Amino acid sequence: MSPGHLFTAMLRASIEGGALLILLWIVVRFWPSVPATTRRVWWWCGALRMILGLLPMPRFTIAPLPAFDPLPDYLPVALTTLSGRSLGSVAIPSRLPVAISSFELLAVVFLTLWLAGVVLGIVRMSRRMLALRRVWNAARPASDPRITAWRTEWALVLGHGGVPEIRESGAIETPLAFGGLRSGVLLPIGCERLPDDTLRLVIAHELSHVRRRDPLLAWVPALAEQLFWFHPLVRFAGREYLAAREEVCDADALRATGASPQNYGALLLEFGTGRAWSIPGTASCGSLDGRHLKRRLGMLSNRLTATRAQRAGIAILTLVLIGLGFAPVRFVQAREARFSGTIENASRRSPIAFMIKTRGEKGTRGSVDEYDLVSARRLERIDVTTVYFRLGDRAWTSSDDRTLAEVRSALEPEDRLDARESVVEQRRAVLEAEQQKLELKREALELRRTALEERRAALEERLERAREEGGSTRELRAQALDLGDEREVLDRARAELSEAREQLSSRLKAHYQADKSRYAERDALHERVLEEVARIARAAVADGRAEPFVP
Repeated sequence: MSPGHLFTAMLRASIEGGALLILLWIVVRFWPSVPATTRRVWWWCGALRMILGLLPMPRFTIAPLPAFDPLPDYLPVALTTLSGRSLGSVAIPSRLPVAISSFELLAVVFLTLWLAGVVLGIVRMSRRMLALRRVWNAARPASDPRITAWRTEWALVLGHGGVPEIRESGAIETPLAFGGLRSGVLLPIGCERLPDDTLRLVIAHELSHVRRRDPLLAWVPALAEQLFWFHPLVRFAGREYLAAREEVCDADALRATGASPQNYGALLLEFGTGRAWSIPGTASCGSLDGRHLKRRLGMLSNRLTATRAQRAGIAILTLVLIGLGFAPVRFVQAREARFSGTIENASRRSPIAFMIKTRGEKGTRGSVDEYDLVSARRLERIDVTTVYFRLGDRAWTSSDDRTLAEVRSALEPEDRLDARESVVEQRRAVLEAEQQKLELKREALELRRTALEERRAALEERLERAREEGGSTRELRAQALDLGDEREVLDRARAELSEAREQLSSRLKAHYQADKSRYAERDALHERVLEEVARIARAAVADGRAEPFVP
C-alpha cells in the first residue's frame, strides 16, 4: 500500500470516526440521564470504531460515470524523413512516468510524523507499564485480617479464580486494579487504618473493575489514543470512557456494600483528583480532574433509575449508532472498460442463460445475468408466453408448446427441492421461535437470581450487624434458610432450562449442517438443469422451433 493510500485511510478514519464521536457527545449532552453503563459502552465503541476505520472494508459498486475509452499501453506513431519518405511506424508508451505529486509528498510527511508520534507514545506507555510492574513485584501481600476474611467470603461466591490477589504498596496514592486475563489489586499503605465500611467500599470498587474486565477493555481506548494521538476527539472519548467506567463501579460498590452516598462521597474527596494512573490495563479509584470528581459526586446524590421507555430508547439509539458507525460498506464508482466501441465484454457473460415468460404474469423465471436484463425488459413488454435462450452471445426465443413443456419438465427437480426447503424453513422457524422463548426465560431467571443475590447480601449484612449488637438472629437465620430453599429451586430451574437450551441448540445445529448439504445439492442440481436446458435450446434451434432474438 502506497503512502497516499495509507494517508487517505487515516484521513477517512479520522473524519468518519470523529463524526461518530461528535454524535455521541451531542446525544450525551442533551440526554444527561443516560446511565453510566450505557455511556461506558458508547464511548468504548467509539474508540473501537476509530481503530476499525483503518481496516479495509467491503465495497459495493454503483453505476459508473461516462468515461473515455482507455488508451492502449502503446500507440503507433508514423515516422517520415524530410523528403517525405516513410520510415514505418514505431510504438511509444501512452503513459509516461510522472514525478511524485504534492499529495504523495504530503502523505509521506504526515506518515513520518505520525509514526514518530506512535513510537514515542509506545515508548512512554511501556516505561509506565514497566514501572507499575516493578511496583507490583515490590508490593507485599495485604496483611489486614479483614481483607483476608473478605477474600475468603468472595471466593465462596465468585470462585477462587474470580478473586484477584491484593497487595499493598507505598508507591501509589489511590487503589487500582490492573492486569488482563489475570488481574490484581494494589492498595496504598495505610488502608489498614480505614474503618470497615470504608475499606469494604474501596475493595468493592476495585473488584467491580475486575469483574467487568475493565483493565482488559481499557486497551481499546488506549490503542485508539496511540494510533490517533493527533486527534483531540479520541482523547476526549478516552477520558469520557474512563469517567463513565468509574461511575459504573461507584454504583456497584454502593449496591454491594449498602453504604450511604455521603460516606462514599467523603472517600472520593479523600482520594482527590489527578492521582489516577493513566496506563493501559489499569483501573484506578481516583478521579481524573475536578470536573470528573464533581460528576461522580453528582451521580451519588442523583441516582437515577431508567424507566422502561428510556431503556427502549437507549436500545434503539444504540442500534442506530452501531449501524451508522460500524456498517462495513463503502460505495465506490465502478470502472467500466470499453474497447472498440463495445459496452459489454462478452467473455464475462455466463455461457448459458434462459428464462420463461408467462403471459399475464409479472416477471420471468430462469437463470440469467446482468447482460440479459435488457432482454427481460423487452419480454415483459411483449407479454407473450415464450422461452428465452442464450448460448454464449447469441439468443433465441421460442413459443413452441413442445419446447415450453420440455423446459418446464427440466425445472421440476428444482421445484421439488424448493418445496422440501420450504418445509425445512418452517421447521427451523419453529425451533428459532422456541429458542427465543427459552432465551426470555433465561433472562427472567437471571433477573430473579440477581434479585435473590441482592436479598442474600442484604440479609448477611443484617446478620452481621445483629451479631455485633448482640441481638437475636433467629428470625434472620430462618429467612436465610428460606432464601437457600428458594435458591435451590431457582438453580434447578436454571439447570432444566440449560438442558433444554442445549437440546434445542443441537437440533438447530443439525439443521444448519443439513443446510450445507442442501446448498451443495442445489448447486449440482442447477448445473444439471442448465445442461438440460442447453440441450433443449440446441434441439429447438436445429429443428426451427426457435428464432433469433435481438434485444
